[in-house]
Amino acid sequence: MKVAVTTLAFCVAALLALGLVMLYSASMTMVDQRTHSEVGAHYLRLQLVWCAFGFVLCLAATALDYQWLNKAAWPLFIFALVLLALVLLPLPHGITKKINGAHRWFILPGMRLQPSEFAKLALIIMLAWYGDRCQRQMQTWKRGVILPGLLIVSVLGLVFVEPDRGTTILLAAVSGSLLLAAGVRWKHVLIPAAAGAAE
Repeated sequence: MKVAVTTLAFCVAALLALGLVMLYSASMTMVDQRTHSEVGAHYLRLQLVWCAFGFVLCLAATALDYQWLNKAAWPLFIFALVLLALVLLPLPHGITKKINGAHRWFILPGMRLQPSEFAKLALIIMLAWYGDRCQRQMQTWKRGVILPGLLIVSVLGLVFVEPDRGTTILLAAVSGSLLLAAGVRWKHVLIPAAAGAAE
């Protein structure tokens, strides 16, 4: 277990460091039109603040009993679906806005909220809850593919219409991996995967 945790922490730290370097290198030549100053360092500092906030949340999460997620799985999942549906609607006061042909964000004071990011977490928790609850029946077609497939498609469909193809593909891959880890037969996952790739 310690090896797995160490490996995961190392991978996260490496990806985080790479992301910070790429962010700074991509924005170091950008100039604020109002102040005519470079904004690369500003974006880097802002990202570091969010990284520190995320680190605090990670520490808090390690102190919590993960069993409470069993009770929170359905509320989180339904809340994610509601957010994904709402972001597609032209809500008043410019809360949602079509940007570059996509409806992906809630425009809030001082920030933009992308519900598909919350949906990633909610879907993972939901599938983990389902896999734990139905672990003895995961090798059947109905319990292993059809029912969890409905949960997955409900999220992927809403993300796809935003449109956000990258997140759709990522969620499909993660969902398939979770089902395999839960005990679904390879052939039951490969057939829907092949059908999706053909589309």
